[in-house]
Amino acid sequence: NPEIIFFDELCNNLDVKIKKDIIEFIKRYVKIRNVSGILITHDASEIKQLANRVVMLKNAGITFDGSTKDAIAKFSGFEKSLEESI
Repeated sequence: NPEIIFFDELCNNLDVKIKKDIIEFIKRYVKIRNVSGILITHDASEIKQLANRVVMLKNAGITFDGSTKDAIAKFSGFEKSLEESI
């Protein structure tokens, strides 16, 4: 019964259906178990569906820390900002 679960590139290289199923499972799991999840990803769709807070890192420094809504509003082309943060 963990309090925090780390999801590191959880849907990387998966087909669309399996990715959708995993995301729905994660949503239900964290809600039912009342656990926190830390998602490590470059996939903006995963962030939009699963995250309520975004911390962007580059060169071991934080370049953004705020709500998912604020991240999407701040960065026109949210997906492009993720690519640039790599």
